[in-house]
Amino acid sequence: MNDRVQVRDLALADIRRIYAGEIRNRRELGGSDLEIPLVSRGADSGTRQMFQRRVLDHDEPARRRGCGSAARTERPTTPWGPGSR
Repeated sequence: MNDRVQVRDLALADIRRIYAGEIRNRRELGGSDLEIPLVSRGADSGTRQMFQRRVLDHDEPARRRGCGSAARTERPTTPWGPGSR
């Protein structure tokens, strides 16, 4: 995890709650007061299908702020997103 978000531990249940829309801010996980952007692959992606079955334990994640069938595949432009240092 990125040190700037200050989330030290993330359980599978937390990830499920994030994608269900129950957790929307890193503050709810003990981190910084930053919104959690949902990032997903296209609906026809094998990676997305595997994530849905094995992590989310169902076929379709919650639709939140444009996430769901219209997948967001680019990297977030936030300093705390994937690939930031």
